[in-house]
Amino acid sequence: NLREIVDIYLHHNKLEGTLPDALPKLPALKNLRLNDNNLSGTIPAEYGLLTQLEYLYLHNNLLEGTIPDELGALTTLFRLRMYGNSLRGTIPRGICHLRDLYLEELEADCDGIRPGIECTCCTACF
Repeated sequence: NLREIVDIYLHHNKLEGTLPDALPKLPALKNLRLNDNNLSGTIPAEYGLLTQLEYLYLHNNLLEGTIPDELGALTTLFRLRMYGNSLRGTIPRGICHLRDLYLEELEADCDGIRPGIECTCCTACF
């Protein structure tokens, strides 16, 4: 049963295309590791429906746009890595509030000569 999938590890696979929008149909998903591929497009707001998610690794892809406010609903999130993309804007307030819950690691492109992300709550900036 696909609804029982807990882990998706597809990092370092040279994947191309956009982030799958069907993932929110996996209510038990805890680990989503799509880092170090060639995924492009934006982060779907529907990823905020993955309420059991603990690890979201999207770093080192070709993602662009802003970070959806809906990710602030991921109250069980422990690690969120988004650096190495072309994301821009400000980390949503809801995501920063997750630092008061379980979120121990929040990494984004918020350092350097031309940072794309403004972040006052990141644990590491690249």
